Amino acid sequence: METDFYKIAEGLAGRPVDQLVPCRSGRNSQVYKVVCGNDAFTLKSYPSKASDMRDRFGTEVKTLKFYEVNHNPHTPRLLAVDIPRGIVLMEWIEGCSVNTPATEDIDQAIDFIACTHAAESEGGDIFGLATEPCLCGADLDRHLVLL
Repeated sequence: METDFYKIAEGLAGRPVDQLVPCRSGRNSQVYKVVCGNDAFTLKSYPSKASDMRDRFGTEVKTLKFYEVNHNPHTPRLLAVDIPRGIVLMEWIEGCSVNTPATEDIDQAIDFIACTHAAESEGGDIFGLATEPCLCGADLDRHLVLL
């Protein structure tokens, strides 16, 4: 049975969807740009736990809520959640892939990390280690070699 993302997007947005545009999908989710009139949103569908035992959906929802509470301007706001289907509707943030980082891109990444680090004292202890944590330079080096 195929998922009707138009119908789900309309339910979460609370209004008709004019366009549902597939975005570049990763290995662990499907992402769509949802256009409703002059507004755009992101619809993201996470894999079922049958295909991946990690709770990617729950982790991302918790993370987006954490960033919103801590006023991190670099992350989308979570607008609606469909828990049974593992789907979220988020704010759309226009952007592009960065293949060759410029100084501005690196500055933005540093600013994001600084905002995240500053927020750790305000509820950041709810997070455990990442799936592939890099706790020292050697970990990072091993991870980059695998890429």
